[in-house]
Formats: sequence, structure tokens, C-alpha cells
Amino acid sequence: MDTFFKIEKQVKILLVCFVIIVATVILFIPVFLIISVIRALVWTFAKIFRPDLDGFVDGQNSLHALKFSNKATTNIVICAILEGQIPLEIIRKNVQEKLFPSESPANLSYKVFKNTWTNFMGWAFWKRDLDFDFRNHIRDYDYEGKLAIPNPCNEEDFRNVLGKIVQAPWDRERSPWEILRVPNFLYNGCKNSMIVIRVEHVLGDGYSILDTIKTITGSEFPVPKLSLLSKKLSFWDKIGKFLRTPYDLAENILMIVESKSKFVNQGRLETEEIVSIAPKVDVGLLKKIKNHFRVSYVSVTYAAIAGAIERALKEDGQKIPKTLITSIILPRPNHPGGMCSQFSVVVVEVPISGGSPIQRLRQIEKNFEDICQSSAVIGYSIITIVSGYFPVFLRRIIIRSTLGLGVMSCCSNFPTTTAPDYFEGHEILGLFMGVGNVGPLGLMVSTCGMNNKQVFNFNIRKNLFSSDAAARNLGLYVTQELELLGSAF
Repeated sequence: MDTFFKIEKQVKILLVCFVIIVATVILFIPVFLIISVIRALVWTFAKIFRPDLDGFVDGQNSLHALKFSNKATTNIVICAILEGQIPLEIIRKNVQEKLFPSESPANLSYKVFKNTWTNFMGWAFWKRDLDFDFRNHIRDYDYEGKLAIPNPCNEEDFRNVLGKIVQAPWDRERSPWEILRVPNFLYNGCKNSMIVIRVEHVLGDGYSILDTIKTITGSEFPVPKLSLLSKKLSFWDKIGKFLRTPYDLAENILMIVESKSKFVNQGRLETEEIVSIAPKVDVGLLKKIKNHFRVSYVSVTYAAIAGAIERALKEDGQKIPKTLITSIILPRPNHPGGMCSQFSVVVVEVPISGGSPIQRLRQIEKNFEDICQSSAVIGYSIITIVSGYFPVFLRRIIIRSTLGLGVMSCCSNFPTTTAPDYFEGHEILGLFMGVGNVGPLGLMVSTCGMNNKQVFNFNIRKNLFSSDAAARNLGLYVTQELELLGSAF
């Protein structure tokens, strides 16, 4: 019987592989050539009629330029708590001097900070902010109404509005980024400062934003390298992996489509989000678990996340799926720095229920080992890069259709720094973040941290869980799951 199922699976994979190859040769290539001609005409018209435009939004930046409006749905918000009170003018001075020391071509790594984007003839274009002023972007926290915070403000006050800040609207005449100072931020019983950095994802990826923070602060931000997908290959291994791309991509897509695991409320999600942030966890605990069970550090983090999801679903009274299909965002090797989007996407099946926490950890490790051998990541990279040449409506169809196959959550890991960091003599005491969900996704998980203290951040669509309490407890549950794994030996 097992042999029969193996043969059946191979036949299905080969059929999907055949469809991918035929669709690429017969459909995709001719369509791409036609669109390239139209794109060239659009570029010509832009040069003639819209001199304020500054080129296409293409490559992986284009993945987040799907719907032009003042609404914000794909943002990254990074919150850094600094010791003491830091003057606003010091922040402005450092940004201006370190990101834009001159207007020469050699100093344009951050030029998107002076651009917004718009639609022209169906394509996304960069548009220069002709009235750019740092004071519009770097200011004291000034949101009102539902986004208002008290003065002084503590962590709980701010986390209650973070989900709304992630989606706060932009002025589309200005570049979609801001750095907000929160004075009198209560942390560890003292009044400190918090800097809130909010950037629309179209300007760059998370690692670009962290690189920008390093440039502004002048701090080293020493971090370990992520091991997932970082294995070095010989030239012939790379050729073999590339040639295997259609088969591995077909296998990965089949895994997504055939998975029957999903959240009960996945099909009717609201856009409003809840943010849950875990208490800081000592990196030493994760390393202790990693070394004892002989797994990767990344596997430990995802085992804790999966365990937290199981606990929250149980509290919510929902049927707990056996697995969840999760897309994982990773930086590409040799990330160029500056503001850009260069990342890899892998899609894995993460076990949620049906075994002990230790069994789940070992299964996640096995799944990660399998995906590291797969060349599906090459296929997804090709799809994301090539789709950047398409008009917005086609790109929207491609991206949403890909996510709609069965991907239910997304995770992005930012490594935790290994030493204290400072900005103008003020120690950075803590870091947490919020990353908005994309398309049909209901759960976005990100990790970050300072000075060997890891933080897990959850962005949850408001009605993914029946009760807000279950969603808000995800942060607490992830620490409980790590403590459970740490006490298992």
C-alpha cells in the first residue's frame, strides 16, 4: 500500500511539473514578450508626459505595490526603546547627515526615502517627493483619536495601538516612511525614550531597514548568521539544483494544495489586526534546547511558535489543524545593503497538533532539512522577480493566487544582537516590532531582539480567533512553550 501511495504521489508531482513547464513555454514566454513591448511604450509615455516619475517599481519591491491608496496594509514598524531622553533634533541630524551626506550618485543607496510611488497606465512607478522635508517624516508621535497614546506611555499602552499604527494611512504625496519619537516612555520603572520607525514594505525589506538603523546609529548590531539556506554548493551542485527547480516547485505546490489544514476563520478575515508581543527570552535558553536535541536554532523558534498557536487555538475552542502551511521570508546571501528588497521565500508544512512538543520540534527540524535540499526556493524567487515586470493587476492576481493556494501564515526571523548597542550614548534597551499581513494571510510572526534577549512578535487578523484574548495570549504562550522544552531534560 505504501508503494502505491508513493507511486501516486510521484505521478501527481510529474503532472504538476509538466503543467509548469508547458505553461512557461507556451503561455508565459509569449505573454512576457508582449508585456515587455507594452511596458517599453509605457516607459516612453512616462518620460514624455510624467517627468516627475523616476522609473518602474520592479523586482521584489513590486510585491508590495499591489493597490494604490492612502491605506497601509504592508508595513514594517520597528520600536526601539532608548535609555534616557533623546532630543528630536539629534535624530533628524543623524538621519540627514548619515543617509544623505551629499546628492552625488555615489550616495544614493537610500534615495527611495525621497520617493513615493503611484500608478501610471497600469504600472507602478516611483515618484519623486518634490517638497521633501525631514520634518514631515521625523517628528514627535502625533497620532490622535484611536491611535493616541498617554503621556507618559508604557509598553502596554503602546502595544494596544500598535496594530492600528501598522495600518495607519499615508499621505501619498510624500515618501511612505516616518520616525516618531515617544518621550517619557516608561520602561523598567524609569522615563526613557522610544523611537518608532514605520516604513511601507515597498521601499525595502526588513534587513534593509535594520541596515538603515545601523547606518543612522553608527552601532555595530552584531548578529549571528542564519543557517537556513546558507549551505555552500559547488558549481555543478548549483547547476543540478537549478535544473531540478520545476520538479521541486511542483512538489512544494502539491504539498500546499493537498494540505487540508487551516484556521477555521481563515476564509473571512477582517483587515484590522491585533499585536501580541512575548516577554523577552534569554537566547541561552534557545541554545540550550538546540544543543540538547541537536537541532537548529531556527527549528527551536518555530517549534515554540507552533506550540503557541496550538495553545491559543485550544483556548479559543477551535478545531486544531494538524499542520499549517507557512511561508518563511529569509534574506538572500550577500544582501547589498541600502534600501532594497532582496529576499528568498520558502514554504514549509509546520506541525501544530498530533504529538508532544519534542516530537513537533524534531518534525520541524526534518521539514527544514528537506526544504534546504529543495530548489523550490529558486522557483519562488523567479516568480517574485519576473512578476515585477507585469502591470499591477496581473501582479496582484499572481501574488494573491499563489498565497491563496493554501498558505495561512508567514514568518520572518531577524537575528538577535549579541552585545549592547547605543545611539548617541543612549543604550538601546529593547526592541519589538509589528509587520502587517499580506493578502489572504491571517498571521504574521516576526522575531527580533537586542543583547541576547529574543522577542517574538505576532500580528493577527482580528477575527482569526473568536476572542481577542486568545490572540493576545500568543506572546505569553510562546514563552511557556520554550520553558516546557527547556525543562524536558
